[in-house]
Amino acid sequence: MGIYARKSLIGRLNYSYAGKYLVEALIRRDGSLKFPPDSRWGNFPALLIGWRASEENFWKENLSAINYFKLRASYGKMGMDPGSSFQFMNKYVLGKGLTMGEGKVVESVVQQSGVANPYITWEKQTTYNLGFESQILNNLFTLNGDFFYSKRSDILTTKDASVPQFTGLALPDENIAEVDNRGFEIEAGYHKSLNNDFRIDVNGNLAYNHNEVVFMDEPERAVPWQQRTGHPYGAWLMYDAIGIFADQPAL
Repeated sequence: MGIYARKSLIGRLNYSYAGKYLVEALIRRDGSLKFPPDSRWGNFPALLIGWRASEENFWKENLSAINYFKLRASYGKMGMDPGSSFQFMNKYVLGKGLTMGEGKVVESVVQQSGVANPYITWEKQTTYNLGFESQILNNLFTLNGDFFYSKRSDILTTKDASVPQFTGLALPDENIAEVDNRGFEIEAGYHKSLNNDFRIDVNGNLAYNHNEVVFMDEPERAVPWQQRTGHPYGAWLMYDAIGIFADQPAL
């Protein structure tokens, strides 16, 4: 059983001029019970701009085969609040008890279950996107593309290098890790109506995505390839096996 509450306030503004120049601004203000009262709220803005170039006169006169073309770019920041509630407070639990006195009375004990982190705050993700949408030969073909870069910062993790786990100390999570993510997606399609009852729509897409741990507090490894920093987030360290024994050899 746990306690959790979150509240969000969202504001949005849209503007369009002549159907060619598009702007959308957005602001989120999120509050989470998981953080201390003085840092419970976070502000996360976003901005999207678009340009319908195919509405310009120079486009209609010189590039009419591409009957629709729009460029768009966006910037946005969002916050995440993973983990358990009340990590900013010291927590105590009842122990199994101690035998005290001549009467062998079992007394319950209270012990600290972990160390608090009073500075815990939002994990943040900042994303940049550049893309285009197009329709060619009166919508017979479509071609769309998106290129993005995303950076996650203040990710909650423990300081494994500063205080290794074998010490037996239970450290709190801290906002110290960073991960980068980038890639692109291209989508193409063919669309044609043969009659009122039959239509052909064929779509295909190509996508690429790569993420990489920029920083995490990890100890020095015996060999560089054992480091998690510089490798994809969540990658496993595996042994390179040359094979397995199918049966035990006869003696």
